[in-house]
Amino acid sequence: MNERRKQAIYRPLRNRCPKCGEGAIMQNLVHLHKSCPHCEFAYYREDGFFSGALPINYALVSVFWLLPVMLTWILGGISGTTAAVLSGVGAVIWPIALYRYSQCLWLAMYYGVIVDELDTE
Repeated sequence: MNERRKQAIYRPLRNRCPKCGEGAIMQNLVHLHKSCPHCEFAYYREDGFFSGALPINYALVSVFWLLPVMLTWILGGISGTTAAVLSGVGAVIWPIALYRYSQCLWLAMYYGVIVDELDTE
């Protein structure tokens, strides 16, 4: 993997612009900058661009929260009621908590594959 591709992947994972590595991607937990505050690189490509972050968020919550809770219940570690409550609460809280990271992970995946698009602006 070349250095440019590595940067395009690792920078967004640290909430940094995939192009310059200086500006932040997220303003706070739920608000995304429209462009890099440092180099003005536009994060939005078109309407629905960040829809790719939704399955990432779903997969993270399913694999790292719901699956362990279900396995613990199946193996007899917790009751069915406890598993249901943990699943329900986690299914509401974790997607919100992981929102920022799923957006950044989506950018890392996108520009890791299409690294040449960073040079178009």
